[in-house]
Amino acid sequence: MKRLLAAGYRVAPQWRVGAFRIDLVVEGDGRRLAIECDGDRYHPLEKLPEDMDRQSILERMGWVSHTSAARNSFAIPNGR
Repeated sequence: MKRLLAAGYRVAPQWRVGAFRIDLVVEGDGRRLAIECDGDRYHPLEKLPEDMDRQSILERMGWVSHTSAARNSFAIPNGR
């Protein structure tokens, strides 16, 4: 998140959109990106249809969405 802020982006956690909350919203250059990074604890395989429906709804509302497994969300920058 620090790298995004340093690059001039605005980052907001737990952004509310209707009945949903998006983990992180990154804004910049007139665009927004929804990032989900909860991982298996909050999004187990059994909830995949529900998560896909949610993503479809957000995309129909104009959101660009990215989902990342939590274990990948905290990788060391530049591989160091």
